[in-house]
Amino acid sequence: MIRDALRNHHARLISYAKKLYGNVDSEVPVTSTLLEDRMYNALKSHLPRSPLWNYLNRLNQQYEKLDELKAQLRTKLQEEIEKDTAIPTKESVHLGLLEAFHFQVIAWAKGQGGISLKDHFRVHTVGNGESSVEYGSFNIGIVGDSDVPRIREIIEGWEEKLTKRPEYDDAKAIFNELNSLNVKTKEELAIIFERGIVPGNCKYCPA
Repeated sequence: MIRDALRNHHARLISYAKKLYGNVDSEVPVTSTLLEDRMYNALKSHLPRSPLWNYLNRLNQQYEKLDELKAQLRTKLQEEIEKDTAIPTKESVHLGLLEAFHFQVIAWAKGQGGISLKDHFRVHTVGNGESSVEYGSFNIGIVGDSDVPRIREIIEGWEEKLTKRPEYDDAKAIFNELNSLNVKTKEELAIIFERGIVPGNCKYCPA
């Protein structure tokens, strides 16, 4: 009976390790549900010297830093867009450009392609001398037909400077650290469930 109970206990620990792996692999913060699960402390008791615990803490710290940076970037971009007298004063234009530029900085810092004027700048005539402008999935709003070339030039000019922003460098450093921690964390977790047994003991171990 003890052997069966021990086997079941190890199976729960391994199942929990796999859940952690899935969370980390999805590139989001480790959820409070997993961190507050009793199996977290059980696994930690079994493997107190594993670097896994440090990796998990550092992962969530980096995600917190990323959230803070995103908020700071949004605030600064909004302030700069409002001060740029070349940009039409329509609220929809300001909001659309803010969302697009914010997306670009984060996507490029992460090493993704982002959106491009060549492929993703779309104009739809709505009549009465006005057109609806979209940039990727971002709605820039309805503007006068004569404003369309100016908006394209504004986007082009802004995007030339986005990767020179300090927030871009900071985000890039965070993503590099996240990528490194992600690999290390998953390797530690894979060792746990590939072994099939977990050394050590905890208070839930069958007596």
